[in-house]
Amino acid sequence: MIMIGGETHNRAGCARQNRENGQAVVELAITLTILLLILLGALDMGRAFFGYISIVNAAREGARVGAVLGTPSAIAPAVQREISGNGLDPGLVTVSYSWGGIRGPVVVSVTYPFDLIVSGILPFTRLTLRSTATMMIQ
Repeated sequence: MIMIGGETHNRAGCARQNRENGQAVVELAITLTILLLILLGALDMGRAFFGYISIVNAAREGARVGAVLGTPSAIAPAVQREISGNGLDPGLVTVSYSWGGIRGPVVVSVTYPFDLIVSGILPFTRLTLRSTATMMIQ
């Protein structure tokens, strides 16, 4: 027994308190690491969803321009304008289309490689976002 400030303390109790403090620090570190990974994963999925919506809008805009103007040469620039307006790199976008002629369908397919933030943790580093839009040529 030790006398501190008029109170008696047991050495075994002090050692147990120190071990419990160390255990709490380890638990906090593990929990914060897992929570940070979940937060980064959610952030990455939000970015990927925004990129996918941008790709869908770009494919729709390319099909609309092709159908309204009636010329296939205007499709790729319209898609790239829409992509760059949403903050994505228009140099990475791949645009393909099939032209149905007068009163036929124009089908525009857009593909975009999307890089993830948490690529060091996941077994894959890049998602390929794809969308297709079809409209009738007037």
